[in-house]
Amino acid sequence: MKKSFLLLLLLVGASLVYAQGNKQSGVKLTNKLDSANYTYGMHFGNELKRALGADLNMNILLAGLNDALGGAKCKIETGDANAIYEDYDAKVAQPRITESWKTENAAFLEENKKRKEVVTTSSGLQYEVLHKGSGTVSPKATDKVEVHYHGTLIDGQVFDSSVRRGKTSSFALNQVIRGWTEGLQFMHEGDKFRFYIPYDLAYGERDRGNVIKGYSTLIFDVELFNIEQEPSGDDNKALGMKFLEENKKRPEVKTTASGLQYEILKKGDGKVSPGPTDKVEVHYHGTLIDGKVFDSSVQRGETIAFGLNQVIRGWTEGLQLMHEGDKFKFYIPSDLAYGDRSPGAGIPPGATLIFEVELFKVNP
Repeated sequence: MKKSFLLLLLLVGASLVYAQGNKQSGVKLTNKLDSANYTYGMHFGNELKRALGADLNMNILLAGLNDALGGAKCKIETGDANAIYEDYDAKVAQPRITESWKTENAAFLEENKKRKEVVTTSSGLQYEVLHKGSGTVSPKATDKVEVHYHGTLIDGQVFDSSVRRGKTSSFALNQVIRGWTEGLQFMHEGDKFRFYIPYDLAYGERDRGNVIKGYSTLIFDVELFNIEQEPSGDDNKALGMKFLEENKKRPEVKTTASGLQYEILKKGDGKVSPGPTDKVEVHYHGTLIDGKVFDSSVQRGETIAFGLNQVIRGWTEGLQLMHEGDKFKFYIPSDLAYGDRSPGAGIPPGATLIFEVELFKVNP
């Protein structure tokens, strides 16, 4: 039998507790094994209730269990039984379980926000302060933070915990779920908060691994230890402008009316220059003004082709100055690149970009 069908039989077995009424109602839990058995029963009973709901017919269900366990000839062949189970599970049980879980999570948040210690933001994020630290600095959405965290679902299941691993975790706030990005900006170094993150600020309607189901509210206890502040877009732009101001003094560097700077590293023997909508094949190597590489077809060992109307303005303008076979270095101000936004890939907002570009072919 399939694993899912065996699980159903386990759920059915758990239902015997229900069927035998008062015989189990006075059971005593005297040790850890008793507690484990009772916990499994609770779990299976809840799952059975979610799966069958109002369709549950205890008499028929127990008849199937007794025939299977007692060795009697079952009324449905195993192959047919699997097909019936899979069909019901896909069309009825799973949608019912999903809707039930969604409803449970919504009800939890609705009740939770009534507690006076819980703050609810305009996005629906809920949080409470567990401990106030002595820090005065809060992170921005682009800053890197060092934290301890412990994550559970509303039913108490733990899905992730740096606390249990015994090691703090560090990451940028623009690389995590929206609930984290928003929530940690309320904290200061040394604070410990508890966040209740609705599914639309977490992983949405989809499952995430084996524990986090779609529509799950995520509960995190988070302690903020350290903030590594990233320069703002304005800071990066100012640094870039200072760099460009010095760079243009070099005799080999030319500056266009737009502020684009370039120098010729190698002259080819080609006669063709691309137009603003032509497709080009190039090699390139891109760095920030501090030398950090953010992208490089040279390092990947593969040229790239694209239309000049599909790239940043600095590229569109600059490559039209080249001929096939040329190799130029471009110094592109932020307003000819990505401006005040970060496209990811290690490019911060307001960044001046430096590209070495070799033009192999122009396709009008």
